[in-house]
Amino acid sequence: MQNSTEITSDIDRIKHADQCATEAIDSAKGQMGDAIDLCKDVGQQLDALRANVGQRKFAILLSENFSEGFAMRAKSYRKIVKADDRQAMLSLGVIPGKEKSECNVIKADPFFTWVNKISGYVRQSKTLTPAERVSLKGLQRDIERALEA
Repeated sequence: MQNSTEITSDIDRIKHADQCATEAIDSAKGQMGDAIDLCKDVGQQLDALRANVGQRKFAILLSENFSEGFAMRAKSYRKIVKADDRQAMLSLGVIPGKEKSECNVIKADPFFTWVNKISGYVRQSKTLTPAERVSLKGLQRDIERALEA
């Protein structure tokens, strides 16, 4: 009997935590939407100012009246005007960008770039000339021998 009351209380805690999480998610979505709308407004105002005064004077006005941090954000604001919401969130840093791990990056030896060239050529060719067939068969035998070793 006690087991069932523990399970019931666990279920109730999970339901409550789920409700709180759902409310927090909805609140965060609303705040992100508001942030994007505000940033788009700033971007439109910046574009209007730039159109009125020209590029050179615009850069001078930014440097004289705003901090360096704003100058960097201004680029994002102006991009956000034309971007979709996901790109806007990426630009603002709300959604973190994809991190590059050095472990996952494998750089091929430049010597082997010919493999891509040959592979692409063979894929594009509908038929091969007899000379191409002979040279590719020789290459194929050499590759098979190297793989067996």
